[in-house]
Amino acid sequence: MKAYPMYKDSGIEWLGKVPEHWKTEKPTRMFALIKGIKAAILTKEYISENPGDYPVYSGQTENNGLMGSIDWFDFDFDSPIIFITTVGAKAMTTRVVSGKFSLSQNCALAIPKNITEDAKFYEYAFQRLFDYEKGSISLIMQPSLRFEDFGHFYVPQPNYEEQQAIASFLDRETARLDALIQKKERMIELLKEKRIALITQAVTKGLNPNAKLKDSGIEWLGEVPEHWEVKRLKRVCTLAYGDSLSDDNRNDGRIHVYGSNGNVGCHDVSNTYAPSIIVGRKGSYGKLNFAFDKAFAIDTTYYIDSRTTASNIRWLFYVLMCLKLDE
Repeated sequence: MKAYPMYKDSGIEWLGKVPEHWKTEKPTRMFALIKGIKAAILTKEYISENPGDYPVYSGQTENNGLMGSIDWFDFDFDSPIIFITTVGAKAMTTRVVSGKFSLSQNCALAIPKNITEDAKFYEYAFQRLFDYEKGSISLIMQPSLRFEDFGHFYVPQPNYEEQQAIASFLDRETARLDALIQKKERMIELLKEKRIALITQAVTKGLNPNAKLKDSGIEWLGEVPEHWEVKRLKRVCTLAYGDSLSDDNRNDGRIHVYGSNGNVGCHDVSNTYAPSIIVGRKGSYGKLNFAFDKAFAIDTTYYIDSRTTASNIRWLFYVLMCLKLDE
């Protein structure tokens, strides 16, 4: 990727500098925007009752937006066009589609007005633009893209040959990176499985591979070392309730505050001894956190410390992991 000889300021915040010979243009001057023609009737029930060969795309998150297939179609494009999700969790996401298909709600098409615009290049350009615009949307608002908003945007406009070259480069490089990500994710999953297997083996069988075993009488435990006892959890520890602590009542301090999903801030007072186990009670119920220092467990959690168990706290943490409380 060599730098261009000269750059200029595009005058557009999200773009910054662009090669000197590039133009910038409003997408509405290059693309016609349309919504689904019969979008209102394309419910999941309708699709299941009218199966066929023509796909129905929507703004849903499952199956990359594919709702299913029906026996008729609204659109037929030999060349690629840009599919844009307009409302919902996947709003302002794009992909290229072609062929015969229909659209459900919450999505639209951007159709090039002439053959000098490469749909694949502008799919990448629109996605970068939308990623920038989504950064200004409040997390409590549902993201959406209105057609009138689209008319206020600007995108780069290199010549057609450069558009094709850039799109081909990005297709090739992103496919390579996606493959690497997929391999890494699979490796992470395997390591997580190995981690759980290691913990389960140590918790249920101990560290001596030659220890004599006996049947625990409990399905998930199986055999345990002969000299071990098996007890109900309530005989080993008590789950103490956390305390109410609103944001307004928190003071500056170094005591970590734990909710069901983990650390949610700091306070100047603790309600647990160190160390302690915090167990999600509401929301992310069953999720475990281990606090090495004194902590404050709020009322969406339980906690276990030296006041509520005589067992080793760290050992008990691993035991609870094997119990899969989140299930």
